Amino acid sequence: MRVVVADANRAIRYGVGIALRDQPDIDVVGEAEDGSAAIQLARDIQPDVLVLDLFLARVGGLEVIRELAPLLPDTQFLVFSNETRLRSGALWAGAAAFVTKDSSDDELVREIRRVAAAPRRRNGSPRLGEFLLERNLISAAHLQAALAWQRELKQGGRRVKLGELLKQIAPVTEEDLANALGSTV
Repeated sequence: MRVVVADANRAIRYGVGIALRDQPDIDVVGEAEDGSAAIQLARDIQPDVLVLDLFLARVGGLEVIRELAPLLPDTQFLVFSNETRLRSGALWAGAAAFVTKDSSDDELVREIRRVAAAPRRRNGSPRLGEFLLERNLISAAHLQAALAWQRELKQGGRRVKLGELLKQIAPVTEEDLANALGSTV
């Protein structure tokens, strides 16, 4: 299986690589030091598993999962972090597993194998973008543009719902959103 590792700490990325290098079925195909690089690398490589910390520069780990989950349905997300208070948020965002950094190498390897073999269903409720993609109401390009715009607005201190941005970018109407979600957006 193909794995990408995203962590701000180079020593952690190196350590994960060492833990995985002797595993004949696991190949580390890329490393990223921040969230933006993780998004780009995962989109380019489309790994089986993305191992990521939640505290990444530029784009946080939760946002990485939220952005990539609907775009990369064949990629599983394994959060590798000591921020256990964020475990439920990570699982809700779409992570398939949460492993603390003080876990043994064997546990990390076991969890990578488990999530790689698991069905590709996301935990929690479906995200709006994933929901609309599945129903062919928007394209992946529309979703990607809306998520990038939403992230840019968020960095500027504005919070805008994804549905509002999609209505401006994609050929999706209020009625489409309401029909897809079974309620108003």
